[in-house]
Amino acid sequence: MYPHFAVVALGSNLANPAEQVRAALAELAAHPHIRLEKTSSLYLTAPVGYDDQPDFVNAVCAVKTSLDGVALLAELNRIEAEFGRERTFRNAPRTLDLDIIDFDGIRSDDPHLTCHIHARMSAVSLCCRWPKSFRISSWASMVVRLIWLRLWAGRVFAC
Repeated sequence: MYPHFAVVALGSNLANPAEQVRAALAELAAHPHIRLEKTSSLYLTAPVGYDDQPDFVNAVCAVKTSLDGVALLAELNRIEAEFGRERTFRNAPRTLDLDIIDFDGIRSDDPHLTCHIHARMSAVSLCCRWPKSFRISSWASMVVRLIWLRLWAGRVFAC
């Protein structure tokens, strides 16, 4: 049983980034408490916040999980570490970045579980405030479609 719905953003710009993202998706798909529902294509995007680094390969996926938000975040952090993620400074280059951008449509101000990008944005402003490279990619469109599907199903998106 997978009672929770989450959207996870994936990114990498070191050590063969496309393969890092594909391998992370495979790791999520193989996890006994996570069911991969939908995955975007991979997209090359410019770095944000610190420009002196390679472009990123990004994707997003929708999952169902039996893990609560904190446990899912712990698993994502474990996978990042397994892939050699080092947190040297904010917006640093990375082998793998996994962020929960929605968890059951809940807004969380808990410092241990923040919906990273969207805690500062509404669903309506989601595509308007992201850098252009994110706005025009289909994976951003996938997130918007997922949000609308959730709204249509009567669930509130507040992340």
